[in-house]
Amino acid sequence: MLTPQHNYAVLRMPDRKFPGVVFQGDSLSVLVQDVCELRDRLRRIAREQDLTAAQEEADLIARHLLEIQTAYEDALATHDIRLPYVKPA
Repeated sequence: MLTPQHNYAVLRMPDRKFPGVVFQGDSLSVLVQDVCELRDRLRRIAREQDLTAAQEEADLIARHLLEIQTAYEDALATHDIRLPYVKPA
């Protein structure tokens, strides 16, 4: 493990070049639920043309995923492991 235990943890699996992120089941469930709510809002928007609620839901999901990505990048930097992707400028 490259990070302390949390709702998600960064760890390196045997025989894998790059570490991964492991979600606790409840955290994964919340993320899936948020994405499904966004999908449903977008379907309603197609009828109603009000984007505010969908934008707020997308912002919530993006913030959560960016938090996880930042923790992942910090953990790799702490352990001198290069990222498995190119970080946008």
